[in-house]
Amino acid sequence: MDFLPHPSSGVGPLDIPFVADAPYQFGSYFWDFPKVHGFGDQWASLPAPRLAALVQSWLYFGTISEFLGRPIDYEQFHDNSDECTVTAKPLIPLLNEWVAAHVAEVASRAAVDGEAAGYQRWRMVLFQHARFLESVLRFAEDFDKVSQSHIKPIPSIILSVKVLCTALRGLLYDLADYDADDYSKPWPSPTDRMRREFLPATDTQGKPNYSPSTQVLLEAMFLRGWCPYLARKVLTSFNYANAYYFTRLYRVFSKEVNHDNCTDGECIATNADLFEYVPRHVHFGCICQPKVAPMDQIRAIIEAGGIPLIRLRPTKTGVRIEVVRMTARTRFVVVSHVWSAGIGNKYANALPECQLRRLYAHLSNLKPLSRHGARDSDFNLLNSLDMGFQTATPRRPKYLWIDVLCMPPKEGPTAFLRIQAINKLPAVYQAADRILVLDSKLETLSVHESDILEQFSRFAVSPWFGRCWTFQEAALASACEVQGADGTFDAFFPQIPKALTSGPLPPRRRQTPLLTALTHPIGQIKILLSRKSSGAGSFQPLDGRAPIIDFDANTALMASMTRSLNQEFRSAFSNGIKPEKTVFGEGALAPDFCTLFVQVWNELSKRSTSMPGDMPIIMANLLGFNSEPIMRLPKSSDRMACILRSMDGIPVSLLFNLFGLRHEPGRNHRDRWLPVYPSRDRLAFGSTFTNLRVVGDDMYMPNNCVSRKKVAVLVCTGPPDPFSSSTFTVRDVSTGERYAIELHRSEGDEFATPEIGPYIIAIQLDPELNARPEGLFIEGLDAIPRVYAGALFRVRRVVTRVKKVYNHNLDEGYDDSFELVEDEEGNALSDEISSKRSTDYLSGDISAAFGRYECGLLRTIYDCPMTVTRLPGGGAGDPLSSVCSTPLERPGPILTAQPLPPTWQIVIEREPAAYPYPLSTRPSLADAITPITAILTITAIDGLVASGSVGLAIAICATLFYTLNSLAKACLITKLVLHSLFLIQLFVYPGVERVRRRWMW
Repeated sequence: MDFLPHPSSGVGPLDIPFVADAPYQFGSYFWDFPKVHGFGDQWASLPAPRLAALVQSWLYFGTISEFLGRPIDYEQFHDNSDECTVTAKPLIPLLNEWVAAHVAEVASRAAVDGEAAGYQRWRMVLFQHARFLESVLRFAEDFDKVSQSHIKPIPSIILSVKVLCTALRGLLYDLADYDADDYSKPWPSPTDRMRREFLPATDTQGKPNYSPSTQVLLEAMFLRGWCPYLARKVLTSFNYANAYYFTRLYRVFSKEVNHDNCTDGECIATNADLFEYVPRHVHFGCICQPKVAPMDQIRAIIEAGGIPLIRLRPTKTGVRIEVVRMTARTRFVVVSHVWSAGIGNKYANALPECQLRRLYAHLSNLKPLSRHGARDSDFNLLNSLDMGFQTATPRRPKYLWIDVLCMPPKEGPTAFLRIQAINKLPAVYQAADRILVLDSKLETLSVHESDILEQFSRFAVSPWFGRCWTFQEAALASACEVQGADGTFDAFFPQIPKALTSGPLPPRRRQTPLLTALTHPIGQIKILLSRKSSGAGSFQPLDGRAPIIDFDANTALMASMTRSLNQEFRSAFSNGIKPEKTVFGEGALAPDFCTLFVQVWNELSKRSTSMPGDMPIIMANLLGFNSEPIMRLPKSSDRMACILRSMDGIPVSLLFNLFGLRHEPGRNHRDRWLPVYPSRDRLAFGSTFTNLRVVGDDMYMPNNCVSRKKVAVLVCTGPPDPFSSSTFTVRDVSTGERYAIELHRSEGDEFATPEIGPYIIAIQLDPELNARPEGLFIEGLDAIPRVYAGALFRVRRVVTRVKKVYNHNLDEGYDDSFELVEDEEGNALSDEISSKRSTDYLSGDISAAFGRYECGLLRTIYDCPMTVTRLPGGGAGDPLSSVCSTPLERPGPILTAQPLPPTWQIVIEREPAAYPYPLSTRPSLADAITPITAILTITAIDGLVASGSVGLAIAICATLFYTLNSLAKACLITKLVLHSLFLIQLFVYPGVERVRRRWMW
């Protein structure tokens, strides 16, 4: 695995034993290799040493041969310096030759001749190779289940196969120029690509599931001093090639950060001890005095509704702190850091003078802001003009915002202003020129001596990256730079090197700042139009240049691995209400708000904070809510409930939170499902047809053809469990399927009684807890049982007097999908009421209600989460069907159940709110609006009265006053250019209704 890039400050590669003893015969069928060598179909039962030799000859050297399309001498991969290890360095020149013969030549000819057919043939070659590598990867994943897979050296050999295939797959995707593949086939979009990544480990039932080959990586990380939590994060977040690269990073140890008490579920080494916190000096032994910011000015600005900024001025005696109020013309930098690094103060707005000199030096060394193409969000003309004017003139920001100087301390006479200041944090991050990340580990990294892959890899496992508050800062900011030992690097828009190089571009003409600003939207339009046109089958030369002249495999591998990391960063930091997602800072919520909630939840679940109760505040800021009312609520459960009640829908996956902390889970109340803050369990994405619909204090679970593919609902129709066992078996009377149930109750749970009501079991079908890619299965291996997350509900009331709210056609097979609500007038005459003693349906005969009434509601109360395992022996028609040869029977009774009828729905009751809701959306702050947008907003008002008045006035001035002739012509040309840009956006890009209303001359 030594063919992959090597970090500048890293350790050597893992040694892979060389045990291959049979050359791969190129030209024969790849999957018949065991039969060709006389092992038949029972090769998986060979002794471990013989099996290891077979696997390396077949899956490692055979894969290389098939990929290159030529026979290879596997002896050349034998390390001459060590007789027992494999070296993959000879693969690099072979890859260069393969690209020159199969890729570069075809792509160059297509670029010169404009042959779209040749370009498609080139892409098809890459696609076929990618499909082959994916099959080998899936087979290697399945090989981890072989009984001898844990015996050395088999785990390390299987790991080398996975790393090889993953690295080559990434190289192929980069050769296909994935930036232009958003709409083309058969290549997946970047989103689909991330879904198809093969990860070394997955989280199963709250614990990481490590295969024998993954254990090799885990052991290497532990030997090199990795935190258990960071090791789990790497293995469950990044593919095999990137995970292996992480194991080669040299870990920087410090006395202040100790991971001895960390677990794989939480890292506490970077939690700040607020009781014994002391600001730290830059160098050990420094005795400089702290400098205090003018608190009177800061207090006056915050009380007046403003945001204070700091300007550091060097003097002969040190550094002077000046305080100004943020305005639309102020350019400033947000200094983002973790308190455990010592840049904080619990009692005062003060820092040691050495820290202030350090901040001033970092601010002085910042380069002017630049942009490298369009953002992922929809193009917006006004935001594009803003960016053009901001970047046209090379100006460095003079001001900074840092919490320790600009935020009122938690303790002191100004603590009451802290809530008001925290509520304005989103405006700070959005209006900032950029955020500058200060991390003690990253500041030891030389930016000039390390490559972009090492920079991104160290950034991904830095203490800053794993904190919730710093995540909020990056998610709301428009630019992020990371401070190194001798410079900074861009965390959002890295300059990833190109593997395929081509002819030089013609020299660009130097433009004036004004012309640069006005032409910035044109550049963005060209980029977006080129991406859209690439999906129409037309050929676009790589990088906009003519024929390809060179390829470097080392550069290609580094670029592919860096791009994989960058996708992870952009996916994480794209969450939150950003300025470019709204018009004029209106703070409008995202179109699919539940999707944004899931994204924010999943990102915070991977991060930590010293005060878990702060997570709802961070969520409110990222979701675009006004967070001040939340901060006034004392309970974390009330804070989360307030956010959820402010949403018109709730992700259904929130009910299947197996191991997260819930609100008083042992008490008898209706909010037992309510999470206190984001836990380690990740939520699944849903849609409008699967999210819970909120009506008053109730949540309606959808029951349509889309939702039933995501969540299966079984209603226990027989006698209830008299003992309320924690484990039991459910049998579906309609299909004969059996499911083993394990309840996750709190000790002494008051709900563990049959008197509360019959059971309803909801099973989350997607995703599975132990899902793995389906591929070529090894004969003789047992299939893995399907395990799902579930939730148990108790029926409180059967409602048969209902009315339909609306109809919607989801597909041809189910045209009558509808939503139900209670008919208030009809229910006054209904005899299906709440008491178990007075209603036959609640005594275990709910199926009679299904047969008697066409539609109805089951009013339920959430009981507890559970784990559901599909048992063998059932039918094949159910979506849970799977072949499983290992029975997983649970002790306890066997209960009978049936699926919920398509015309019935589940209603989940909640406790009445004891706090004000809903939360208001974040207000628009004029100070956060950039200057050009404010000017254009005022100027566009005249267009609302008469669009042609400005043009008429220009014509009159040009006629009557000769001296204004040139100026009138310039104004007229500018007006026509702006109209043209607006029309292009209006007819080419969707979703610009609000821009249309504001942008009329």
